[in-house]
Amino acid sequence: SLSDSARFTIHVQARNDAPLIINLPDTLQFHSGDSLIMHLNDYGSDIDTPADRLSWTIQADDSLINIDLDSVQNRVTFSAPGFKGVTHVSFTLQDDSLAQSRAIRTLIVDDVLRSFAMHPAALSRFTLYANFPNPFNPVTVIRYDLPQAVHVRLTVYDLRGRLVRSLTDSRQPAGHHRVVFRADGLAAGVYIYRLTTDKGHVFTRKMLLLR
Repeated sequence: SLSDSARFTIHVQARNDAPLIINLPDTLQFHSGDSLIMHLNDYGSDIDTPADRLSWTIQADDSLINIDLDSVQNRVTFSAPGFKGVTHVSFTLQDDSLAQSRAIRTLIVDDVLRSFAMHPAALSRFTLYANFPNPFNPVTVIRYDLPQAVHVRLTVYDLRGRLVRSLTDSRQPAGHHRVVFRADGLAAGVYIYRLTTDKGHVFTRKMLLLR
C-alpha cells in the first residue's frame, strides 16, 4: 500500500478528436442547368473547434461538376451545365489542428428540365415554388426560377417575423435553382420563406415543420 509520503506521477496527453460530418444526405440530386446550394454549418460538428474555424474541401470525381465553395458564408453551390449522369463527391472537414473526417456521397444530375436549362430565356417570370416535402422534418427543398441574372436573397422567418435563417444572398444566373433547407434546432410550427431580388421582386410562401 502507498504511504503518506509516497509520490507518483500521472501523465495526461491531450487528444484532439476529428470533426464530425453529420446529417449529410446519402445522395445529392439536381437537374442539369439547376444549381444545388448546401449550407455547410448544417453538416459539420466539432467539440474542440468553433464552427468558424472548421474548413471544408469538396471535390467531384467528374471535372464537369462545378463547385463554388464560399468559405465566408460556409456554403457550397453545385452546378453541372454540361453533365448528365452519376458521379461521386468527396467532402473533407478539417479542424485547426489538421484533424480530418471524410465522406463520399453519390451525386445524380438528370435532364428532366434540360429544355429550360439550355434556354433560360424560356423562363418568362420569376417564380418561387412550394417547398417539397411539406410538411417536412427536418429537411426540405425550396425551388425558384430566375428568367435573368439577379441578386437573390432567400430567408426564413417565424410567424412573429423574426429572421431564423438566411439561405442565400448572392448574384445568381438565369435558370432553375434549388436550396436544401435543414431545420435542425427549430421548433415545430409554421415558417415563412421569402425570396427577394435586386429588381424589386418579393415572393413569400409558408411551410410546416413537424417534430
